[in-house]
Amino acid sequence: MTTQGCPLAKWIIRRSGPEEKLLTVIRHRPGHTCPTAYIIVAMVAWEGVSQHMADMMYETVVYKAGKFGNPTPRGCATNQMRTCVCQGLDAETRGACFSFGCSMNRFFSTCKFASSKFEDIHKFRLSEEIEEKEWEDQLTTLASDVALLYKKNGTRIILQSVSNPDLRALKVHNFIFHYSLTFSKITEFEEQATDCRLGIRKGRPFSGVTACIDFCAHTHTDKNNMNNGCTVVDNTDEYGSRKGQDKKIASGALEILQKFPMDFMIRSTPLQCLKKKDSKSKKRLTPEHIQAFQAALKQFVAIESFAELNHSMFTRNVHKSAILFFLCLPITK
Repeated sequence: MTTQGCPLAKWIIRRSGPEEKLLTVIRHRPGHTCPTAYIIVAMVAWEGVSQHMADMMYETVVYKAGKFGNPTPRGCATNQMRTCVCQGLDAETRGACFSFGCSMNRFFSTCKFASSKFEDIHKFRLSEEIEEKEWEDQLTTLASDVALLYKKNGTRIILQSVSNPDLRALKVHNFIFHYSLTFSKITEFEEQATDCRLGIRKGRPFSGVTACIDFCAHTHTDKNNMNNGCTVVDNTDEYGSRKGQDKKIASGALEILQKFPMDFMIRSTPLQCLKKKDSKSKKRLTPEHIQAFQAALKQFVAIESFAELNHSMFTRNVHKSAILFFLCLPITK
């Protein structure tokens, strides 16, 4: 991370060869020797989808999302001070993030469709409705293929870990077993909310898709995602050998970045937070507010004495509501 709070690349992990099918990043919790001392942080399937599917999805995402998609404003698009321009300045070419499907609304703490004011809800909404059908079919098929991979790899890793004495010594098989159980837990109640799930067959663990195009995500916390998640690169290989790690560096499977040119651009004024912007717009005076205020002020001035004021507050609702409105009216610029 840079001093401005922006992400900084330090390592490049490459596939060592066609024999390597899976990359697993495991983190050891310092000071722990319990059954939960190791955490699987990330798993990368090098051949997760077919080459044809990968090429087709790339072309579809670049064309449809770039031309017909509405970028999703995300807080992680900038640093904490909201002064960086990591996504770029050109609105046509800057990095963007597009969210489709169902997801949690962090402002209402519920499904974003449940809190929607519109009855015509499209999970794969694009600016041109005619483009949505193909987009939905491809993303739904992708979700089904990845779900099968998710389920299959969990079982396969369990068998490998049990037969590998080095992994048994690290007690990693216990945590991989817990990983495989997540699929059954996520899909346990899928029949109760089928409209919120993506897929064409039973076993649908996913509900949404996020398509990122040249998007630079900054440090953030997903409260509805994995708690205390992080990405870790160990300085040894999977068997605890420094020599094995040096071989990976020599072969190019792992590259440690030392120095490279970087251009920093900082905004003179921070971007306005979306949440604060919404709250300020709600407090802004409207013509209706001004008219009601003027009417309340006229009625207040027309009262001749304090006794009449006290009496009118309990006998005439119009005076009472008008005075209370006058006193509680928010002061805005």
